[in-house]
Amino acid sequence: MVHNDNLQDTWDFGTTKTNLTIMNGIVSFHGNQRLCPHKIFELLEVTGLTDQVESIDVSQTTNGDGMACKSPSLSPDACQ
Repeated sequence: MVHNDNLQDTWDFGTTKTNLTIMNGIVSFHGNQRLCPHKIFELLEVTGLTDQVESIDVSQTTNGDGMACKSPSLSPDACQ
């Protein structure tokens, strides 16, 4: 998956029972501005490819660079 600017998710793993297998080939994700890396790693985990993918196959800098993929936790404080 390369340069899919509007892609935000790989598969809906939450609402459907999924048995997804990638038999042959490689997985490569680059330049997907709205696809956060954690979504890619979720796909890799479900397909059992986590250990077979190298860091060059999934860019940590060009995937999700157009989204707030990591949002800090904020604790609100009441002011008087």
